[in-house]
Amino acid sequence: MKTKIKTNGRYFTRLREKQNLTIKELSQKTNISQSTLSNIENDKVIPQLRTLLKLVKFFNITFKELFENY
Repeated sequence: MKTKIKTNGRYFTRLREKQNLTIKELSQKTNISQSTLSNIENDKVIPQLRTLLKLVKFFNITFKELFENY
């Protein structure tokens, strides 16, 4: 049985807004496309692991924090 991982896109929005960043600025700092970031924040896609790693590293959070805020 496959399990799909889902994250809370709004959590990433809150983290981004706490740092007063636009999606464009976050895109430039993480090298993740603006459209991907928007889709993640709006829960339209399940981010790839490498994308999650970039975001976790950038926001200095743990995977545990990420999934606790789901």
